Amino acid sequence: MSITQNLSDDPHVPAYQRIVIAAIIVLAMLMTMKYFPGLENEPAYAGLAFQSIHPDAFAGDPYRGPETNASARIVQLSLVYALAKLAGEIWLDDRFLAVIYFAAVALSLFGIDKIARLIGLTGLCERLVILLVFAKDHAILDHKVLVAHHQGFNHGVFAIPIIVWLYYAALARKGLPLVLALSLLLLGFSLRNAPFAILIAMTIVFCIGTRRERTAIVALSVVGLLAVYVVLFHIMDMPDADRLELWGILKTAGEGDVNPFDAAFSEPLRFAVVNGIWLTIIASGFFFTPGSRHVATGIRAAMATAFLIWLLGGLYISFAPDALKFPILQGAAPTRALAWPQNIAYIALFASGLLYLRGRPTTTRLILVLSGLAALFIIGPGNIGIWTAVVILAFALALVLAAILDRREQTPKTATSEAFLRPLSNAPACVVAYAFVFAIATTYAAAAYTKAPAWRAAWQSGVFGDALPATWVGVDKFIRETVPNGQVVLPVAFADPAYRRSPPAIGDGPVPKLTIDRSLGTRTGRAMPIPEDFPGDFRDPEAWVNGEQQKQVLEDIRHALRARDLCAAASEIKKLQPVPDYLVLPQAVFGSQPQILDTYRPLKAINGYAVLKRTENMQTPCPNR
Repeated sequence: MSITQNLSDDPHVPAYQRIVIAAIIVLAMLMTMKYFPGLENEPAYAGLAFQSIHPDAFAGDPYRGPETNASARIVQLSLVYALAKLAGEIWLDDRFLAVIYFAAVALSLFGIDKIARLIGLTGLCERLVILLVFAKDHAILDHKVLVAHHQGFNHGVFAIPIIVWLYYAALARKGLPLVLALSLLLLGFSLRNAPFAILIAMTIVFCIGTRRERTAIVALSVVGLLAVYVVLFHIMDMPDADRLELWGILKTAGEGDVNPFDAAFSEPLRFAVVNGIWLTIIASGFFFTPGSRHVATGIRAAMATAFLIWLLGGLYISFAPDALKFPILQGAAPTRALAWPQNIAYIALFASGLLYLRGRPTTTRLILVLSGLAALFIIGPGNIGIWTAVVILAFALALVLAAILDRREQTPKTATSEAFLRPLSNAPACVVAYAFVFAIATTYAAAAYTKAPAWRAAWQSGVFGDALPATWVGVDKFIRETVPNGQVVLPVAFADPAYRRSPPAIGDGPVPKLTIDRSLGTRTGRAMPIPEDFPGDFRDPEAWVNGEQQKQVLEDIRHALRARDLCAAASEIKKLQPVPDYLVLPQAVFGSQPQILDTYRPLKAINGYAVLKRTENMQTPCPNR
């Protein structure tokens, strides 16, 4: 028996489990290296952890002041901020968070391996194939399917492993109490990711659970519908005009992340292709699901529910009559919820293919199945042509490696020239595993090279170098130590990520594109006249309108600074509410001019940025224009 056969068949040797555990650890480390985003890499979450640790932070901030009602700060309603409060200042250190991130990714991969085994993949190579599949991004719709949450270190990092284990508990019939416990935990960590994930898990339990569990789910559904009624018509009740205006605002802001049919009218061809691929995968997961009867039924229930979420969610958000437009329902983000049913379909399809290969199919069918698995692996963001070339080359190298391993166990009499293709028939799962190892190794080696400077910065400063807050290393410490809480700071930075760790020295040359966001708040907790993505009272359409007006002023400030029209910039800054007490500007915007702007005078220069303080008795006159 060849080495490749040994690795593929026997699931009971303890060493195999140790190899799988080692593979999970290695993959989790690699995915952390490639995808770790740093604390609050998304401006919408900037400062939430800091405010959890220091409740009085952001005093004077009209969008996130400590006086703001907690129920209005909807993105802060997560247990992740309770963890931040318990951890204290160490939560602001990306080196500490990287360890938590690694653990969350590893826990997700363990759950995926459990689901794969539940479906019937018991061979080592088969299990490794599934793990390697999830080391690549296979997003099709405008959602995120990676087990490594790469947008920012926030509630999503914790929601992903909970969702994985929630689906495993439902499919494995671990009992309704465990499914309910995981559902409540998911609700606690992520209100936005929870509703449809819980709906799918409950549907699975309803279809494959006991009669008592089905009765309990019906009762829970009645209670849930009553709760929805109370939320829609009492807690979130608002005048019809406001409700309809807010619906339009949220629909525009959410785009494809919320509405599965968002591109149907603006990009019909793209919509047809992308959604056609996704529907094909979901339908294939429904019809080609392996495993025991109850597992197959559970997966089919998940696929059917996902299809209904896609269809009804898209129809509702696109065509709902005015009487049925409830803005809060968009918060469940149907498109985002469709990511994990796709992942379950991926596990089912790969399991179907790998189990079929156990039967030693004909050469033609073998090539067709392998081509299908390779196509599923290639699907996702990135350059399809490059990925196709990488996978083809990886399969060629895998065949060479498998043939070498196979030849080592052949006698000189049996080691013929035809032995080169023998592993493809004897242990195709191992050939697929080798190929995916080569493909993943290639892309992760490139990632290691590009990410090395960011990790070096994290090791030195505690701030991951590719994260938005890395712009302010050094500046954040000065602001926190110098600027009293209650004073207002306006930060302006270069938009190009290449300038985050080292702003350019451009003299009087053209100023690169600038950006204004709240990322400085991640480690300072100081007020800023910068609107949040979700305003203080997100239920008030006027708050959204005022926020858009403030954003327009900020846009005008950016253009003026980039043109080095300091007088125009000063005039626009006075329109901000509140007017900033401090400015943080790239020194490059001044060129050879003095680093003075109206009543603002230089306080300190740090890492290419000038910190200016407002002085009431000093003003630089602007020339007549």
